Amino acid sequence: MKYKISIIIPVYNVEKYIVECLDSILNQTFKVKELQVIMVNDGSTDNSGKIMDEYAKKYSNFTAVHFEKSHGGPGTARNEGLKLAEGEFLMFIDPDDFYEKSACEVMYNCMAENDADMVTCNYQNTNIEGKKWDNPIFDRKRFKSFKLLRSEEEYTKSFFVLCSSVCVKIFRREFIEKHKLKFMEGVPAEDALFTFSVLLRSNNVHYLDEVIYYYRQRNMENDVKSISWNCSESYFRRINKTYIKIYEAFEKAGRLDYYRYLYSKNLTYILYKFIDSVQISDEGRKEILDLMHWFYSKGDMLKVEPVQKSLKILVDKIIDKDYDEALDICKIIQELRTYLPEKTKQSMSKPKEILYQKVEIE
Repeated sequence: MKYKISIIIPVYNVEKYIVECLDSILNQTFKVKELQVIMVNDGSTDNSGKIMDEYAKKYSNFTAVHFEKSHGGPGTARNEGLKLAEGEFLMFIDPDDFYEKSACEVMYNCMAENDADMVTCNYQNTNIEGKKWDNPIFDRKRFKSFKLLRSEEEYTKSFFVLCSSVCVKIFRREFIEKHKLKFMEGVPAEDALFTFSVLLRSNNVHYLDEVIYYYRQRNMENDVKSISWNCSESYFRRINKTYIKIYEAFEKAGRLDYYRYLYSKNLTYILYKFIDSVQISDEGRKEILDLMHWFYSKGDMLKVEPVQKSLKILVDKIIDKDYDEALDICKIIQELRTYLPEKTKQSMSKPKEILYQKVEIE
C-alpha cells in the first residue's frame, strides 16, 4: 500500500490558519511520503484555495479538490476525501487546528500494535493565536491509555474520554468501507454519528492519553465563525436532524445504555448553545424548543439530569411546554454568562461522571 495514512482536511475560509495546519503535517516524525493529504475546499471565498494549490503543486502527496459552492458544513468535503483516500488508516484535521509532531507516528503505532478499528486520543485547546491552554482535556494522571469497553469496570472511564470529534482519532479504512460509513451532509455535529457508528460496530477501540491534537478556540473571533458557533434558527433545526439520526442508531443497536453518555453531553451542550444564541426571535426560539421537545423529554427515560440545577429547572419548563417561562430563564442565564471567561463557560458544560454510570433503563 503506497500510503499508510490518509489525512482528510475540509477547508472553508481559513487563510489565517491553514499554513500552520499543513506545516504541522509536514513536520511530523512520521515519514511524510507515507502520508496522503487530501484538502477539500468547500467553496472558500478567501485565499484558502490558493494556499491549498501551492502545497499541492509543491508536494506530490498533497491533493487539492475545489467545490464552487459551500455545502454548509464539513460533511460533504469529508465524504469527498473518503472517496479519494488510499491509505491503510484515516485521520482528519480541521484547517484551523494543528497536530503535535508525533501525532501520526503515535496513532499509527497504536492502531498497528492493537489491530484496532479506531483509536481516540487526548487533545488540548489553544487560544486564537495558537497558544496552548494550561491542561489537556483529559487528566493524564486519571486517564491512562486503555482499551475501551474492555469490562464493566471500564464502562464509566471509556465514555468519559470518548468525544465525538473525528479529528482526535484514527480509523481503519477497511473497516469504514466494509460498513459503508459516511458523514451526514449539510448539518452540524456530522462527525458524531460517524464516530459512534464505529463504536457500535467494533469491539476493538483504544484510548491514548498522549496529546496529539490542538484545537483552536475561535468562538470569540469577529471574522468568519465556525458553523457550531453560528447559533441561528437554521443551526438548531439542522442539529436536531443529526440528534435524531444518532438516537435512532443507538436504539437500533439496542445500546441506549451507551447513548446515555452521549445524551448527557449533548443535553448540556445544546442547552448552552440555545441560551447563548442572540440571533433568534422569541417566537423562533419557542419553535425550536417545540421541535426538540422529543430530545429534552428523553432525560427521564435515560435517567440523566442536566449538570446544573438552573438547567434542570429550564428542562422541566421545556418538558411542560411552558416556553415563555423557559425563555425567561434562558435570558437570566445568558446575562450571567456574559461575565464569565471562556474557560469557565466550557467547564460548565462538563457533565458529572456519575451520569456515565451504567443503570437499568426502563
